[in-house]
Amino acid sequence: MKRCILSISLIIFLPLFLFLMAMVISPSVRFSVFRSVSELPTIATFFTIRKYIKAHDFVNSAVGLDRQLWVMTKSGTSRSSLLRGLIRNTEMVIASAELTRDFAALQPFLKRFVAHQPNVFLPRLWLAKSLVYTDPKAAFPHLEKAAH
Repeated sequence: MKRCILSISLIIFLPLFLFLMAMVISPSVRFSVFRSVSELPTIATFFTIRKYIKAHDFVNSAVGLDRQLWVMTKSGTSRSSLLRGLIRNTEMVIASAELTRDFAALQPFLKRFVAHQPNVFLPRLWLAKSLVYTDPKAAFPHLEKAAH
């Protein structure tokens, strides 16, 4: 019985030990694992919001993007590696938005995105684009900040 337990624990812990040793010894493995893990929220959000984009449901698309923004804010850094993925997913949603109600549904998310990343050009530009349909005067300050 002890031999069986020892064999099972060896089967479980040996691959874990080898993985950790590879992480310690090889920086390229560490970097690859980090990049893979940092892309998981982006991939999950992409598959979540893709079905909403096809159905032109921008309220639920904004909820998915909000979830990804929440993950990015909880990661603890201001210029997170998750930012690039959030920009890609937001760009996909914005490209599909056509009607005034589509942009109006995305505005709360875009305001939170700009509040979290005030110096990033694209979120400010998207917010200004969405404000053009609902409050054109409010779009000008965002366009000015995006230009500078």
